[in-house]
Amino acid sequence: MGKIVQNNFSGGVLSPSLYGRSDLQSYYKGCAKAENFIVTKEGSLRKRRGISSIWKYDRSQYTGIRIFPYHYDRTESGIIVLLIQSDSQSAGRIQIVLLDKNGVQKDSATLADGTFTQADLDSLQLKQIGDELWFTGAGIFQVVRVNDYMTSSVKLQNLSWAPAGKPAPLKSFTVRGYNAAGSQYDGSGETSYYYCAYIVVDGVSSSQLEKVGYQKKSWVAGDYTQCIVEITQAQLDAGFDYVVIGKSNGGKGTYGEVCRFYMEDFEGNLKLTFTDKNVSPGEGVFEQTNILGNGFENPLCVDCFQQRKVFANATTDGKKFPMTMWYSEAGNLDNFYANRPAVDSDAFSPTISTTGPSFIRWIVSYHEMLVLFTEAGLFSVGFSQQAGFSASSCRISRFSNISISSTVAPVVTDAGVVFVGGDNKTVYTAAYDLQENMMKPINRLVLAAHLTRKSQIKAMALQSAPDNVVWVVTDDGRYLTFTFERNEEVYAWSDGFIRDAEIKDAISLGSVTDSSADRTYADMIYLVKKGEELYICRQIDGCSDKIGDVETPVTATLTTLRPESQERTISGLQKNIKDVLLRLYETGGVSVVPVVGSGPFQLVPAKMSGAELFTGDVKVMPRGYINEAGQMTYVSDNDKPCEILQVVTQLEVNG
Repeated sequence: MGKIVQNNFSGGVLSPSLYGRSDLQSYYKGCAKAENFIVTKEGSLRKRRGISSIWKYDRSQYTGIRIFPYHYDRTESGIIVLLIQSDSQSAGRIQIVLLDKNGVQKDSATLADGTFTQADLDSLQLKQIGDELWFTGAGIFQVVRVNDYMTSSVKLQNLSWAPAGKPAPLKSFTVRGYNAAGSQYDGSGETSYYYCAYIVVDGVSSSQLEKVGYQKKSWVAGDYTQCIVEITQAQLDAGFDYVVIGKSNGGKGTYGEVCRFYMEDFEGNLKLTFTDKNVSPGEGVFEQTNILGNGFENPLCVDCFQQRKVFANATTDGKKFPMTMWYSEAGNLDNFYANRPAVDSDAFSPTISTTGPSFIRWIVSYHEMLVLFTEAGLFSVGFSQQAGFSASSCRISRFSNISISSTVAPVVTDAGVVFVGGDNKTVYTAAYDLQENMMKPINRLVLAAHLTRKSQIKAMALQSAPDNVVWVVTDDGRYLTFTFERNEEVYAWSDGFIRDAEIKDAISLGSVTDSSADRTYADMIYLVKKGEELYICRQIDGCSDKIGDVETPVTATLTTLRPESQERTISGLQKNIKDVLLRLYETGGVSVVPVVGSGPFQLVPAKMSGAELFTGDVKVMPRGYINEAGQMTYVSDNDKPCEILQVVTQLEVNG
């Protein structure tokens, strides 16, 4: 007689091809099925929460839908919904709708003109930088600003990108010279100094306003020049990088920068004054030009790295530049306004050399480096800590030949970057390895490859609380969850479904919701198809799915592996299981499923004695409940929680 103790399920679901691998440590932490269970960071199995529909897709008005997260702060975030309109006046145009996390519409606007399809929506990428949303792909390169998300007057302000043109110039620019006593000089008989002013929007300069100021030829200390710039309210509402005042370095057309005003400087006053007390020629710092070159358009993706915007795979003058990145000038991550760049901090564009045709699919900022996911493999873009990040310090190196999915965006986590391979079936993590001094990818689905054998991955999203769980949506309408906690050695997969429905997409809002239970949950949003209808849903307390007018309890199933001993080999020996003990935490009803014969046998209600939830040990007499593979199956099919901590098997071995 002996005991086989399974203390945790941190190995998650194991592939049937591993059922004979009792030599693996993962075998003693795994299970055959954990359907609608999520492996916690402590290693237990917790029944997933229910979801509830908060917004219904109107099939009569739209022909396509895509959802993205809008991150605001720790507790408040929203949902970006892109819709293809179907009415006669705007058919094929993309409408952008902003919902709060409860499904209440805050604002809407038209994102792009033209005729678009669902395939175009599926190819779009979104990068949020501050309160700006950068949409790329499908021939779209557009920036949308969200103004003051927390008020009822929130506005989606369309900042349509037009790099081939220029932003509107300043409203006005005046220059006047004064002596120390404050008397103005304005006449051709005095010494003239030329000034210019222009506004920079997303690195693109407007036309210059040029003015001349006069100073007395016998200039004395205390004389000065005043430059007054005025912007429009529309320019302030739309946002910009900065306003520059330049001074002549000998004549019109060549100016040295002497002042830079930022957006926050103009709050409450659309006019600002620069007083030049050093009335002398400028230093020859020339006007900023389009940071990406003339005709730049339609990049595939954009990210923010080391205070820069990074664009990839652009076209300019009709030519494509795959494997090329454009870096904007330096910026400020605290307020997302640009800083004055040093000479080596100006825009630059390196190109990755590779064999054969390739393309940058995704850009991810991670661990003080940029990770590039391309068709030709994975590259890291680093820099010198001493020199900072610039054209001279930029270092690019390939660290893997793994191909990358062109449709599933990588997810950045504390433990590394989770991404999907080019087969849309394999999930990897890429993390920095201190011993090898490089990024290192690891196949995380190798022990549970059967979960995607008959399906492909469509989307991923990270739910950071209460566990580090990546939700993976598959094209058969089901989901997978991957839980990882490096310190506790938890790398576990499980899977699940929504009864009579299909999951089409999943996103994480990044915000957290205080639950009535003893845990705090990060907000997850799902796009769910039930029948012919589409719903946007969010997680709720309890274990029931409430979609449309139908409510169904979540059914969670655990199937254990054949009990084997870690101390000695008992494979092939005659065994007799005397009993099995389940250790449960705050659990409602649980049943054990017989192999044949009558229905499931209720385990927990008799032990609960009227209490709603049970915590403790439940003993199972195994006769009739063990299948030919030595496995037992347990089911929780009501609207109550279920958390399984441990399985202890009393085993009698002959031989």
